[in-house]
Amino acid sequence: MKISLKKQAYSHIRSRIIHGSLVPGDRISHRDLAKDIGVSYTPIREAINQLVEEGLVECHARRGTFISSPRPEDVLEIADIRAGIERQLMEKLAGHVSSGALAEVRELNAQLRRIIADFEQTGGRLWVVEQARQWLFTNMGIHLTLLSEAGNRRAIKTIIELQLVTCGSGYLDQAPTLEGLLFAVDTHEKLFDALERGDAVAAGTVIKEHVEHDLLDAAKAARNGHFGKVRGWQSPKEGLAPSVIRRMKELEVD
Repeated sequence: MKISLKKQAYSHIRSRIIHGSLVPGDRISHRDLAKDIGVSYTPIREAINQLVEEGLVECHARRGTFISSPRPEDVLEIADIRAGIERQLMEKLAGHVSSGALAEVRELNAQLRRIIADFEQTGGRLWVVEQARQWLFTNMGIHLTLLSEAGNRRAIKTIIELQLVTCGSGYLDQAPTLEGLLFAVDTHEKLFDALERGDAVAAGTVIKEHVEHDLLDAAKAARNGHFGKVRGWQSPKEGLAPSVIRRMKELEVD
C-alpha cells in the first residue's frame, strides 16, 4: 500500500525526534525538511500540524517552529503507561529469564556502578556529556535485554518508543543526584534477583517503583526547565556494549 506524502513526512520528522537528531528547543526548517524528504511544503505543513496536536512540536508566530520540551504532565502519563506495561512483562518473565540474559544485565549494571563511582569522585557535582551518554546507553541496554527476553514485540516497541522520548531528561542540563543513581542500580539488582528466583510479585513491584522513580525525576526536570536530551541518542552507537547493539538490532531499533 502506497504511503501518503503527509505520512512520509510525519514518520520522518517523528523518527528524528525520537532518535535524538532533533532535540527539545531545535528550530525546524520547512525548507530543509522538504528537501531531505523530497516532498513539497504542503505535506510538511500537514505533518507538523499533526505533531503539534500530539505535543511534540510547537509553533510560535514570528519565531518559527520548534521541538517541544515534554511537559511534566506528559512525562507522568508516560510513567503510568511504562510502569503498567513493564510490570506485566516482568511478572510474566519471572522464572523464565535465561542465564545468559541475567549475566548480560548484571554486567551492564556493574558498568553503571562504575559510572557512579566516577561521579562520586567529583563530589557529585560534575556530570559531563560523556557520562550522560554512557549512563543512558547502558541503562537502555538493561531494559532492551529484559524486554527482548519477555518476547511481546508490540509491547516492547511501545516501551522503547516511550523510553527514547524521555531518556535524556535532566541528565545534561543538571547533574543527577547520587541518591537517584544508586536507587536505579539497586532496584535493577532487586529486579534481577526476583526474576532469577521466579518471584513475579516482587519483579512487578520493583520495576514499577524503578520506572516511576526515574520518570518522577524527569517530570521534576521538565517542571524546572532542565529537560535535556543526548543528541543522536541512537546514532552514532560508539560507546555501546556489543550486547546492547545486538539487542537493538534484534528488536529493529534503528
